Amino acid sequence: MLLYPRHMTKGELQYLAGFFDGEGSAGLYYSKSKKSWKAQIEIVQVITRRVEKDFSDWAQYFDGNVYIQKRNGFQTTVRLTIRSRHSLLQFIDALVPYTKFKTQQLRLIRNWLDGKDYSYRTAQLLRTLKRPA
Repeated sequence: MLLYPRHMTKGELQYLAGFFDGEGSAGLYYSKSKKSWKAQIEIVQVITRRVEKDFSDWAQYFDGNVYIQKRNGFQTTVRLTIRSRHSLLQFIDALVPYTKFKTQQLRLIRNWLDGKDYSYRTAQLLRTLKRPA
């Protein structure tokens, strides 16, 4: 069952899926201070008015956060991060039907969220999938 966020059309989800395929990542990260694993999805892009608006809209739909960063003193990027379990599941369920390249990453995060088994192995596999072929 897809958990479509309200107010997003199929076309908007397809657009977001394309953005995620090109500029997104999914990972598991270990927090030494909390001694636990956390999943995170993020998309990073050089900022434009359109991108900033899209990221803000997506952050609202998926209960994410938007960060604006200056890089190398001249290039400004915008970063969308999604971290809560519910929001990650909502994002994954909405986008998996439309992703072309990062479907496996999303499914690995989904499986980990469902079972929380093999955290280190899943994190390693996700890192491997991020590397260029």
